[in-house]
Amino acid sequence: MSSGSTTPLKSVQVWSNSFHCWLPGTVVHEGPHGKLTVEYDLPGFKARKRVYLGSEDVLLPQQANCPVDHGDYFEVDPDCGGIAAGAGKSKAETELNEEARKWDSRGWKARGDAQGENEAKNAQFLISFCAKNKELDNQRLKRLRGTGATGRLWGNTLQLVSVCTDRSLGWGAHYDESGKYLGRTNPAFNYLQAPRGIGEFPAWFKEYLNAAREVQHGLLILGLSKPYFESKPCRWEFGYFRERSRIFVLIDNTVSQSGEDEILPWRDLLDRPRYCVHLLSAFEDIDNDRSSDEVLAASLAVQAAEFVGSQEHQAWCRVPLLELARGLSVKAYGPSSVEAAESAYHLAVVFLRVGLPGEAAGLLQLTLSTYERELGPDHRRVASTLTCLGNAHGD
Repeated sequence: MSSGSTTPLKSVQVWSNSFHCWLPGTVVHEGPHGKLTVEYDLPGFKARKRVYLGSEDVLLPQQANCPVDHGDYFEVDPDCGGIAAGAGKSKAETELNEEARKWDSRGWKARGDAQGENEAKNAQFLISFCAKNKELDNQRLKRLRGTGATGRLWGNTLQLVSVCTDRSLGWGAHYDESGKYLGRTNPAFNYLQAPRGIGEFPAWFKEYLNAAREVQHGLLILGLSKPYFESKPCRWEFGYFRERSRIFVLIDNTVSQSGEDEILPWRDLLDRPRYCVHLLSAFEDIDNDRSSDEVLAASLAVQAAEFVGSQEHQAWCRVPLLELARGLSVKAYGPSSVEAAESAYHLAVVFLRVGLPGEAAGLLQLTLSTYERELGPDHRRVASTLTCLGNAHGD
């Protein structure tokens, strides 16, 4: 079959949108390009579902203990610096995809990019940013190195900031003007172009995760925006580096309260809803005259999470946005409100999807108490919450 497996794929799990849980299934037909027909049991009858390898609706046995969201394994992606096994793409399609990279074909010196540290241990932050924001982000990088930024990490004083990027560390990909791959900035990292297997991180991302842990403070997102979340590598960097305490966001000097660039821990956005509104405003038409900053920010965080979910179903990448929306909803409406319960429910469903039933169960219990009190025990939301709670407990 297209996954490149040496043995036929038979046993899988499929996601039930109705029951919010994984159900065991059997592949009864394998079509071209990773198309599968899976048969699975529902109460009283057997059902069939057509899925694609790489979609969020099928989980392979090899992925049971893999820390990566199963929605990312099989695509040939122009930004990811590697081709997943079983992508089902022709050589010509692959070469066309490889012409559109996260970076253009020239090196940072030729483009005038801001220079970064050559070793992660010498930098305070590893940078996460996308090509669509390249010119603006390059200006930001130069300001960080030349003027500095304020931040709680150093007492909210102005301080020069040292950074590194994939290029400065030597493992950025290079292409000529026609899109032909030329290798990595440092040829020692040319192995990063090797294909990856099912259930594996691509080699470039393993290097990225290691660097994010080696720098002094963590990951710095230069431009949290809709274009940022449109980039697959950025979604990976945002969602799969799960050490939230080591994720930071740059707030531009035109927006920050100090008038200087500000480096803000991700979790501090909960206390800065105005910053959230600015960063996420592209995800929804908003009326600043009718809602508080907390209400607007909570709505925008949900819209951003839904957008991320539509981009190849990145379940893990939705978690930090829905956590933010949950916290903002509690601040805006109160912890016992229906709105706060609804935000907790949506976060719990994603927790179930990524294999965190314990975290889901706590949220669902709070949701159930609120719904029963505010909506009554016979409301449909109570029924759906009970179903999810049963799945969280394995019932």
